[in-house]
Amino acid sequence: MKISAKKVLSLLLAASIIVSLLPYGNVLAAEVEVWTESSLKNVFKDDAKPEKANTSIEWIAAKNEYESAQIVLRSNEPFDIHSVQFSDLVSGSEAIGTQHLKYNFVDYVYISGNSKIDPSSMVRSGAGDYPDPLLNAASIKVPARTTQPIWVTVYVPETAAAGSYIGTAAVNTSLGTIEVPIYLEVADVEIPDSKDGAFHITNWAWTAGRLYSNDADDAVFKQYGYPRYSQQWWNLMDIFAESMKEHRINTLLVPTYNLLKDGPGTRIDENGGYIFDWSKFDEYVQFFIDKGVIKRLEGAHLAYQSSVYKQFRIVTLVEDKRVRLVDQSGKGGLDPNNKYIALKKTFPGENKKLTLQFRFMEPQSGKWPKFQVLNGDSILVDLSTGSYAGGPISIVHRLNNNNEWQEIETIQSNSWYAVKIEVDLSQRKYDVSINGILKVSQADLLSPVASVNGIMLGTGGSSIGELYLDEVRIDDAKGNIVYDTFDTEDDEAAQASNFELIEYENTSFHIENTHQTTYVQQAIGSPGEIKWSSRFLPELQAHLAEKGWDQIWIQHVADEPYDSGNTYPIEEWEQAYERIAQYAPGMKTLDAVTFQSVNEGLVGKLDIWVPHENILDSSPSFYDDRQVLGEEVWFYTSLLPREKYLNRFVDQPVYYGRLMNWFAYGRNATGFLHWAWNHWNSPLDGVHVKGDTHIVYPDPDNASLKNSMRQDAMRDGAEDYELFKILEAKNPSRAKELVQSVVPDAINYSRDIDYILSKRKVLVRDAAGGYDATLRELTVDGQALEDFSPEQDEYVITLPEAAQQVPVVDAVANDPRAEVVIQQADAIPGTAIIIVTAYDKEAVASYRIRFEQSGTEPVQPPAAPTGLTAKAGDGAVTLNWTANAEADLAGYSIYQDGNRVASNIKETVYTVHSLMNGKEYTFAISAVNEEGTESVLSQAVKVTPFAAPSSIASLISLLDRYKASGDLSGPLANQLTNSAKQAAHHLSNGSKDQAAKFMHDFLKHLNKDPMQDKVTQAAKDALTAEAQAIIIDLTNK
Repeated sequence: MKISAKKVLSLLLAASIIVSLLPYGNVLAAEVEVWTESSLKNVFKDDAKPEKANTSIEWIAAKNEYESAQIVLRSNEPFDIHSVQFSDLVSGSEAIGTQHLKYNFVDYVYISGNSKIDPSSMVRSGAGDYPDPLLNAASIKVPARTTQPIWVTVYVPETAAAGSYIGTAAVNTSLGTIEVPIYLEVADVEIPDSKDGAFHITNWAWTAGRLYSNDADDAVFKQYGYPRYSQQWWNLMDIFAESMKEHRINTLLVPTYNLLKDGPGTRIDENGGYIFDWSKFDEYVQFFIDKGVIKRLEGAHLAYQSSVYKQFRIVTLVEDKRVRLVDQSGKGGLDPNNKYIALKKTFPGENKKLTLQFRFMEPQSGKWPKFQVLNGDSILVDLSTGSYAGGPISIVHRLNNNNEWQEIETIQSNSWYAVKIEVDLSQRKYDVSINGILKVSQADLLSPVASVNGIMLGTGGSSIGELYLDEVRIDDAKGNIVYDTFDTEDDEAAQASNFELIEYENTSFHIENTHQTTYVQQAIGSPGEIKWSSRFLPELQAHLAEKGWDQIWIQHVADEPYDSGNTYPIEEWEQAYERIAQYAPGMKTLDAVTFQSVNEGLVGKLDIWVPHENILDSSPSFYDDRQVLGEEVWFYTSLLPREKYLNRFVDQPVYYGRLMNWFAYGRNATGFLHWAWNHWNSPLDGVHVKGDTHIVYPDPDNASLKNSMRQDAMRDGAEDYELFKILEAKNPSRAKELVQSVVPDAINYSRDIDYILSKRKVLVRDAAGGYDATLRELTVDGQALEDFSPEQDEYVITLPEAAQQVPVVDAVANDPRAEVVIQQADAIPGTAIIIVTAYDKEAVASYRIRFEQSGTEPVQPPAAPTGLTAKAGDGAVTLNWTANAEADLAGYSIYQDGNRVASNIKETVYTVHSLMNGKEYTFAISAVNEEGTESVLSQAVKVTPFAAPSSIASLISLLDRYKASGDLSGPLANQLTNSAKQAAHHLSNGSKDQAAKFMHDFLKHLNKDPMQDKVTQAAKDALTAEAQAIIIDLTNK
């Protein structure tokens, strides 16, 4: 039997343990404040300990699930955290070992300002350090007056027994050791592995270069320096795979083109045909399958947006070609008739940023070639190769107009070097990287101009020179201007259409075959594209079938097509799709699509729909219809949507990531797509949004990967999704009711962390089948009732006529965590009442044993009362019920959470006072006759008292200020004030629904077109945000 006082006692004992384990002298010398937070909380460096802080970790989890929480430390003095040591989590004879517990220190990333989102969606406003990365370090130094969270994670094994587990986390610091109690409830429900789950997650991992990149922009190589397929690279892929598996990323974007090109036997034969070597493709895919990651394989896009041609172009394999420039003029150095041969590219002036990338090789290095960034005739950046001031032959850059140079990198003849020049026009500075390593940082431009409009690459200072160039790429602030322009069928077209060729006597221009392969984008319908598509797609389909992967393969066509009349229009997407339909019939397709109008034009061509979150939210019927036809519906986010939409930006509340997958379940989506798991080549501190480019962080110092709070939040939401599906199989309406109570849609969702966690507890317990409120055994004076049945709730025991001693009743619940309250009979005749409250308080059962004496007439108990309702108020609940019909009725008893709190109530209405706002209570009543015989309990009701949101009063005050300032006027001012006051009136009477109705009326008045001249835009925005926050408060509590 479980008595509620026992739990209170255990918590008091736990608190005493925390204090006793801190060394007394250290506590006096430098106090360390310690508290705990859930994983839904963003903890900042300057956060103070809350007044009513938690001091223990309390989890509820399914089997095969991860859950996290935070231990938070702060001191006025600097201190070190040496380690965190866990005990086993123990439940009777069962234990979850320490190998299933881990910790990471929360780290911070600096952002220069907030994402361009609604202020109500910012976890904090302004530039500063925001929590997100999770460090792999075992210890950390904490500065004085700095708050340091420790991220603690438990994995509940599939084999764990259901039950209540207890353990500790010992935080070893330079100021003493602090033990934090851990309470874990393991529910009797198991979520499937992600590869077997109902939900798909694809978070594009940039593991083998860009999707087709010819090795440029390889995020892994740039951060770690590991060559692709080296042992170090495979070790890192193992870490990537483990992270993906833990975080339920079960759909893998396969960089088909790079893997195929990397096959050593892939080539173009002497007749121009294709020979494919699938060895690297197979090795890569099988590796992730063997790691238990894969549910679906996602083929890289067939076509890509070409910013050069402003159209979709299909990626094709061609022979890699390069330019060879030869200068045999004999005129070089300081000769006034200096001759050279060069490629020059001019373009409209760029006044923000420009990046020039290229590869070069000199058969004989040090011939002083020209690598220049220009503004007209002015040279802004000047690189070359040579021996300066007697030094070794090196790549050098010019420091000033006095012809002073500086060595960057020593080089050798016949070796290729990759150069990247990044120009920041706003700062008049530039950086230079060689082979992916930064060599020059923030050097001054040679001419302090505000824009750049050209580049020149060519031979130069030596009398005789030879220069090879390849993979030339220029990026402005908006996209590529030109990329690897030499890999075409027509040499003349290559030099004429892309560059101005500056050529003198005794110089020559050549395009040579490297006898290797590379990728270029070719126009759909061009001969080269047709030759490629007709060979590649059938072979891809046949190879997938041979490997047994064809049923899990889904193929992208082209990303984010637009409406007709725009660049990258739907018509070009359809042309690319026809290639798949023609050459790989039956291959399933998917694509992210930004606009609903475009999606409606793709009916019959997509098997998996991936609309933006806001599109799925606003057009649910279209996607419901697609699902009826057997098509799948996912959704995606990227830089958009913003405003108040759920997304994964670093300056949004971390729980947004979890609620995104609640939204997915509520909108019947079965998958989520995002373009950037680790796009480290793009800055996290973006112009419009912060953190969209990656959700994990590189850790080359530890040859590892840093997880993040945001990734854990999305994992938790994916686990919750599986619990919703388990509950749906048992009780579909309950599952939908539960998700809607937290996330009605993508912009209206609970922002109350405690409320979200309380509903998640209900989800876990409901998915486990709920918790039992029945008895397993009833005893009277230690003897079990032989005819006891959990379904029978009334018993009569006849005692001898001379009996004087009132029997003692005891009971054992089926669920050991259920609360059992027994009210013993106080006389003979008399009645013992047993009330069982399920652990989740969702169910209450009552049993009654009536003791009679032989020779007396049995008394018939009253019927259980019916029609019980409850209305919440401020710290109070008013109960109403239907009157009983018995003539000998004496009154009613009121039960709160299984305990009788009032008796002998004569009316059919009763108000319970002194309740805690925000806490859920369970009420039931019984009827009692004049003999003192009590009925079984009525049907229980659940209700949560609430305080009237102070924001309504704030809203009325805000209205008064705007009326006084003139920002709000005319009839609109009166309409808004009346609606707000009506909402306050109904709320004070306990009617949240009516209050919410008048707040919706408030918004309707505010947004009426004829009234827009009566309110300024700034006032309208502020009033809208305040009203929407009130509505969320009213509908979620």
